[in-house]
Amino acid sequence: MTSGQARVSVILANHNGARYIEAAIRSVQRQSLVDLEILVVDDASTDDSVDRVLKMARADARIRSLALPRNGGPATARNSGLDAAAGEWTAIVDADDLIHPRRVEQLLAAAEADGADMIADDLLNFHDDQPGANHRFLRGRRAGGPTWITLDDYLDETLLMRSPANLGYLKPMIRTAAWRASGVRYDECLRIG
Repeated sequence: MTSGQARVSVILANHNGARYIEAAIRSVQRQSLVDLEILVVDDASTDDSVDRVLKMARADARIRSLALPRNGGPATARNSGLDAAAGEWTAIVDADDLIHPRRVEQLLAAAEADGADMIADDLLNFHDDQPGANHRFLRGRRAGGPTWITLDDYLDETLLMRSPANLGYLKPMIRTAAWRASGVRYDECLRIG
């Protein structure tokens, strides 16, 4: 790791996320692994979410705000964040996400122990207006504990509205150099997943 390089860049895509953005950023700020940068990529919001992010950035030098000139969707925001990421690893979070305080530390330790270049964990889908609808995202064999996912697994389990737990919704953490070397990008034609 070079001097001044964050261990993990957390890309936080935002579009009109004023209702949740501060809580999402705070959940990243509270990570047990503090050697990180928080890249908030604003996707041409029309609410006051950018002002909220800038206020938080003045109090925490780890926060950088990037603004897209026009709305391109979450894939465009994530790709822009990847281009700007300085960390050894890059983690994906959205403006309405909350993450466990040890999430980044635990994912990093597991990825490095297994020699993986990419890792993801389960999500808890929660609804503040319908608490009874809260549920874990992964089901079946994926919910039982850590499993390796092959490219074939990923393709089979990433069929929109046809997979029990669409793996494309997971928020991965990826070794930045491996991601860039692969040439793989988020498909900017997709507005979801």
